[in-house]
Amino acid sequence: DELKDIYRYGRSQVKEEMRRQSVKLQDPRFDPTEGDVDSIRFLKKKAEYKIDAYSSAIIAGLAFAMLDQRKTGQIDMTPIAGLLDDMTGRSTERLISNLVSDSWNLGRTTEASAFGEDIDLAIYSAILDGNVCENCEKVDETEVEPGSAEYQDILPPLNSTVYGPCLGYSRGGRCRCTMVYLYKGRGV
Repeated sequence: DELKDIYRYGRSQVKEEMRRQSVKLQDPRFDPTEGDVDSIRFLKKKAEYKIDAYSSAIIAGLAFAMLDQRKTGQIDMTPIAGLLDDMTGRSTERLISNLVSDSWNLGRTTEASAFGEDIDLAIYSAILDGNVCENCEKVDETEVEPGSAEYQDILPPLNSTVYGPCLGYSRGGRCRCTMVYLYKGRGV
């Protein structure tokens, strides 16, 4: 349910951007809520896959640590304790952040797609602080036409054929980048 809430929050933020820009919208090309069931199902399957992969990596790490100890005949709980700490700490946080990024951006993209005719410009926005990766930094402030091939290529989380992937996201973290939409007829 949390992924669904984050997905819907992403959608609501696009609506809020429309309101702030004083946009008088046409009817959406489709009802974005019709795809919610499929989008949420997709997010849940993706979460299951990532959790399974994460669990398998932890189990493999524990098995190798125990086999190494068996080979040497020495018992050292340090590597095992490190894996267990990682399992409940940083790796889990990265996994959750990764899923949050997926949900948030899919919600935003879904809502923007429904009002694509009303969108004048999409701008890639990276959070330019000490945590932004070099690939996302290169794409920051790139202006594209919604629906174009370049737009599809740079949708967050970044996995671009031109700029490469978001390095934080590809390592299991969260891509904090987003697309900012400027609407036709906005009150600027």
